[in-house]
Amino acid sequence: MVNAHAAAPDLVELVNQTVMARAVAYWASVLQVRQAQSPLKMDRIGTGCFKYAFDTDWRCSGMQSPTCGTLTIPDKYLRAKRTCQEVCGPRCSGSCVQGNSCVCNTTEWLLQQDNYCCFLTPQSGCPSDCSLATATQVGSGFGGAFVCEGTCLDAPEGEGAVGEDLHVFVKIEDSVECQNSNTLLAYAISCGVDQCDRPIFGTINFCPSQLSTSPDALNGIISTAVHELAHVLVFSNEHFRNFRNIDGTPLVRRDSTDPRLYENEVRYTCSASGSSWNNTNGNRRYVDLSPGILDAFDERGYNCQCPIGTETLNQGCFYPAGPPYLQLPSCVVRLKTPTVLREVRDFFDCPTLPGAELENQEGNGCSIINSHWEQRVFASELMAPASSEHLIDTYVSRVSLAVFQDSGWYNANLSAADPLVPGVHWGYKQGCNFATAKCVDGGTPVSRHFCSSQNQVSCSLDRTSVLGCDIQQLDAVPPVYQYTPDNGIGVSAAYDYCPHYTVRYTNRICTNSNSVTVPYSNVNFMKEVFSAESRCFLSTLHQDVPQDGGGVFLARAEDFVDDRPVCYKVVCTSDGRSYQLQVAEGTGLVPVGVCSSENQKLTLAGAGGTITCAAPAEVCSDLSSLHVLGDQWQSPSEGPTTTFTATSTATSMTATSTTLSTRSGVTLTTLTATGTSTLTVSLSTTSRATLTQTSTQDWEPEQAINMAGRPAASMIAVVLITSIRTYM
Repeated sequence: MVNAHAAAPDLVELVNQTVMARAVAYWASVLQVRQAQSPLKMDRIGTGCFKYAFDTDWRCSGMQSPTCGTLTIPDKYLRAKRTCQEVCGPRCSGSCVQGNSCVCNTTEWLLQQDNYCCFLTPQSGCPSDCSLATATQVGSGFGGAFVCEGTCLDAPEGEGAVGEDLHVFVKIEDSVECQNSNTLLAYAISCGVDQCDRPIFGTINFCPSQLSTSPDALNGIISTAVHELAHVLVFSNEHFRNFRNIDGTPLVRRDSTDPRLYENEVRYTCSASGSSWNNTNGNRRYVDLSPGILDAFDERGYNCQCPIGTETLNQGCFYPAGPPYLQLPSCVVRLKTPTVLREVRDFFDCPTLPGAELENQEGNGCSIINSHWEQRVFASELMAPASSEHLIDTYVSRVSLAVFQDSGWYNANLSAADPLVPGVHWGYKQGCNFATAKCVDGGTPVSRHFCSSQNQVSCSLDRTSVLGCDIQQLDAVPPVYQYTPDNGIGVSAAYDYCPHYTVRYTNRICTNSNSVTVPYSNVNFMKEVFSAESRCFLSTLHQDVPQDGGGVFLARAEDFVDDRPVCYKVVCTSDGRSYQLQVAEGTGLVPVGVCSSENQKLTLAGAGGTITCAAPAEVCSDLSSLHVLGDQWQSPSEGPTTTFTATSTATSMTATSTTLSTRSGVTLTTLTATGTSTLTVSLSTTSRATLTQTSTQDWEPEQAINMAGRPAASMIAVVLITSIRTYM
């Protein structure tokens, strides 16, 4: 960890000993890496550089240390470099002149000395004592030369990161980026690649004001660190172009004269004020990755205007961030490498799906290819751009792990993905329409994830609470966002403005015993139960309620015609294939019946209405995300022996070869990544934050009843809390 003394000791311990330790341990147990040529090092950056025709490397008059974000890479991790402020090469005459160049033969030059047609003479920028006797030989024989150098500096070869596959510097610093946002949790960047273009260095910075030592916040912070590591390891638009074939050759063809460049690479500029395409001075690079790595598709009214599968850049490819209110990208882009294609089809249960959709509402609207999964269909997945805590905890899917597999840099253990449950984990097994169609069309949602009216409420996906519809009406919307007849849309661009259930009623949490009943807070007509074992179900169940001291509160049947999301206690069988529902009865509980299938209806003697059963897996499964446990996602008998040590000042991961027997019976040799004397772990060109938007509103009760024998309805306070991780 870098500059740890500047941060609070409890935050240093949190990040170093727990957050980064678990994030590193998770990826270490999941990935088998195509090793770098150790030790890991970066090049110093030359200034005032040029090349003679006979040179094999650049000559520079000065140098500086490379940076990774705001961190200057220590000399320990840098290669040697020589710089000279005075340099002069050979001049020539006669037969040594070929075209506009001097072509010398060092053997003949040494034999003929001053009589040879190549010669060295003092000139501007040349050492005063320049001669054949003081010159340095470059090459030998025909095509070689002698060069004079003066006022030189030799920076030594650094030790490098020994025995590692990835090194990431970790900071806890109130940087400018942190100060400019009251929601940013962390940001990171990757820098430096190995001989196969695999990222080997990175930096991650945690914003101290957003870190919390609360146990409730821990899993979210760990997930953020795992996310950042995934970016630095593979998941970035800067890395996709560097993917390799199984034999190590590049998937995208390189320039024949400079392997650092790509065939048909385009440079451009882009900002809120405009863009300039095919600009040789542009600070952005673009390489068309279609059709092998990704492709563009016309879906949901989008008509791609970007040069994906074509050389033409049309107006509308780039879009400004901010005003006008609605961002309007033009492309649907899908990653379609072989393992990703197989896994995404299985994830959505859609055998014809052409690939995994990438986010198209990212950053400042200047990126043609983005670095996250599409939020609309992958919400809460590790590599989605935002994750609401009111949907489901962040999870790792096999689709994300497949990107590692297809990069050509790693073998990924796909069984390390978190266990998923249809109907609970966003998008999982929801079919082709969910993955490709509008989220809401003509006012009809494609699944129960989405909604179309502000008065709609539903059970949360994990069935622990009640959520309201996040929707607003505009005067007009573009065709791609026409979801309802009254132009209703959501507020999040990442979701393609899809209205969905995310408004949390803080007094309608099934697992909180202080929650209130509906439709009246002072009479439990629907026999709700609030407890740690309670879950949310759609129900019309209702029954009259005796009054204390005599009389009865009457439950009118017309008040309970439509289903409402309500809370009942669940008792699951040991195999999780069925469960008993219990409802309130006086001061105790009474069983209603056993649910063994989705949409099964239960009734209660003496009561009106029914309870609609959820699928047993939705209420009886352990929904814990295992990736936050580090390498403990495996059963104890499957744990790897990779060594990981952490101290209060450093975290290190040694590259240890181990044999891992996975749950699928596959045997992997794990060669691991990360950390050393200044903990190592990171992301590429993006940053992750935690954004909390809180607004309050009053929820008007459905009806106020003040007649004798009826309860007086009370006002129920509602707090809209949208807790989201986003990226810079």
